[in-house]
Amino acid sequence: EQREEYWKNRVRPFWQKIWPQSRAFESDTIAENLSRLCFAANAEFPTALDAVIHWLRPIEHPGRIVQPLFASQLVPRFPAAALRMLDAVIANQDFPPSQLRDCLNAIGAAAPHLTASSEYWRLEEYLRRHDR
Repeated sequence: EQREEYWKNRVRPFWQKIWPQSRAFESDTIAENLSRLCFAANAEFPTALDAVIHWLRPIEHPGRIVQPLFASQLVPRFPAAALRMLDAVIANQDFPPSQLRDCLNAIGAAAPHLTASSEYWRLEEYLRRHDR
């Protein structure tokens, strides 16, 4: 219930003052957990994403991010941020996440101008290559 306040008062200060700046700690697990942290921040999702975006990278099983992101209802509320996150965690994995199409449809419905972006088209092409 107080996720936004928790982000502002606890997580963001920790991220800014304590989190190591060295990329030596970068991993798929950290990228996945930071992605989850972003949508756990609820209304602070775009701010949280801005803070951690450079730590995100394509992960082996992006469905573990895409499904909860879609279920969170943040995609239609923050379509540009959702697209940024999807672009960061999805590369050329063998199997596209099942709800990636739903996310792209929600992004297109909420912000039609984003359907012209290179990130959106890259994800569309990724789905086409995998017949989804």
